[in-house]
Amino acid sequence: MIFIFITIFLLLCCSAFFSASETALTAISKTQIQNMVQKKLPKALVLKKLKDQMGRVIGSILLGNNLVNILATSLATSLFINLFEDSGVGIATVVMTVLILIFAEVMPKMLAIHSPQKVALFVSQIMTRIVNLLNPITRIIRYLSEKFWRVFGVNLSAKNTWDSPQEELRGAIDAFSSLKHEDEKSMLHGVLDLSSITVGEIMVPRNDIEAISAKKSLKEIKKQILKSPYSRLPVWEGKPENITGILHIKTFIKAYEQDPNLKLKEICSDPWFVPESTPLPHQMKKFRQKKQHLAIVIDEYGNIQGIITLEDILEEIVGEITDEHDKSPEEIQKEADGSYTLGGITTIRQVNKHFSTDLPDTDFSTIAGLIMNESREIPKEGQIYRFYNMEFKIIKRRQNQIKIINIKLLKP
Repeated sequence: MIFIFITIFLLLCCSAFFSASETALTAISKTQIQNMVQKKLPKALVLKKLKDQMGRVIGSILLGNNLVNILATSLATSLFINLFEDSGVGIATVVMTVLILIFAEVMPKMLAIHSPQKVALFVSQIMTRIVNLLNPITRIIRYLSEKFWRVFGVNLSAKNTWDSPQEELRGAIDAFSSLKHEDEKSMLHGVLDLSSITVGEIMVPRNDIEAISAKKSLKEIKKQILKSPYSRLPVWEGKPENITGILHIKTFIKAYEQDPNLKLKEICSDPWFVPESTPLPHQMKKFRQKKQHLAIVIDEYGNIQGIITLEDILEEIVGEITDEHDKSPEEIQKEADGSYTLGGITTIRQVNKHFSTDLPDTDFSTIAGLIMNESREIPKEGQIYRFYNMEFKIIKRRQNQIKIINIKLLKP
């Protein structure tokens, strides 16, 4: 009898171990484990390998936990039947339910939730051995389960969609940010979004590029650049699409003061062309490597689509950067009636960020492009369109280009 009591006690301890392991290994994130590996904590590498095979781990835990609980309950039932005869079954059920619930489930899981890192490190080596030991059985159970569910049209063998590390970070930022730190929260989200954005989505479109004609006299060029808010301007020859150089304003002013008869080509740097599909992190890296701040964006046919600057990329992280000379055609302004006025070249990304909407931006990058795609026409001034729970009114159009739009948010 004493031997049976001791066996039940040991089985409950095993059940508590499995419960604590499940909670700790589920609660701890791969980011936390990576930090432990970098700090060279004991068993951190073992824990990392264990976390990478969570499917097998969970299967082994469930199998082991059910085995010890069923065995403990069976032994207790046999023991209490011998002590109390027919009423032993009911007594065993009540006693084992209380013992398993409190000592094998609630208490170990509370400990694991309180200190997931310590518990995960503690159980890592033992769980590794258990997973390897039970792997043949869990594979058979998993195979049979998948076959069973496939009868009902559920494919469990398909690749699951766990949250990516970026989504985990995004969730952590949202969870721990407060209203006092909205700017920091927006910046962190901006960093996470960079990898999914291309230069074509944030570039200054070709129609809005300010450039210099190489045919102009040096006096005319000086007059133009003194009025310009930009520090660098493209130079074209023959036609605006034929950009032959990039003129740095400070370089021109200094050289012109020294030699009023200088040759423009000699002080222009070579233009740098980049595909519109280039991801922003890659473009930022190239800006640093080449020590340049401006690039010409081209499409797959080599046609110029716009320009991208280092400032444009930084604005995706920190928000709009303006000074007293900047033009702000993309600024979203709130009107007295609660509507908003913005430029047609305002990117859909800016609109989504400002209004917390989810307008599609895969086939077009500007709000004007979205309107023309949805309306299937070139809108006239005064026309109103309603889609995506928003009202779009065309305020100003120049030739075929939508310049100014008024937006109202509609109730769902």
